[in-house]
Amino acid sequence: MKYFEFGKENPTTLLLLHGVDTTWQLSFQPFIEVAAKKYHVIAVAEDGFNTDEPETDAISVIDEAHKITEWLVDRFDGKIDIILGESLGGMIMTEILLDERISVHTAIADGFTILEYPSFRHDLPKRIVATALADIELFAFKHMSLIKKILGEDIDSMIYKETSKKTLS
Repeated sequence: MKYFEFGKENPTTLLLLHGVDTTWQLSFQPFIEVAAKKYHVIAVAEDGFNTDEPETDAISVIDEAHKITEWLVDRFDGKIDIILGESLGGMIMTEILLDERISVHTAIADGFTILEYPSFRHDLPKRIVATALADIELFAFKHMSLIKKILGEDIDSMIYKETSKKTLS
């Protein structure tokens, strides 16, 4: 996991957490260029979606949130003005906000679900479902040109296709 900071001279902090199958650059680069004029912007390159560390995998939302929380406590004494969580980033943001050491003025959730995944009594069904969903997504990555024809949009510029099966699972 890496943290990229822009507009450090500005006192108001803005933490950006990107969604699944994207990167901080794909999700926020144009926004950062504008926001850094007013805010101290911190863009998180989450594990499993980091072009600088493609060998890393995400373990869980809770694990990612824990890493970010520890960094915020170390670097900012747990105080941050604004958090923007997009999709998966919104789920991570929710976990960060549960930590009593974190103080946030404004939290913005953009397009994420708070519904829980099914709870399985045994690990095997959970692994089977996770593997199947990961396989479907990896299949879609490999056949992006078909999806582009169906949707009529350049999906390639929106999705980080180097996500590993382990991270997706």
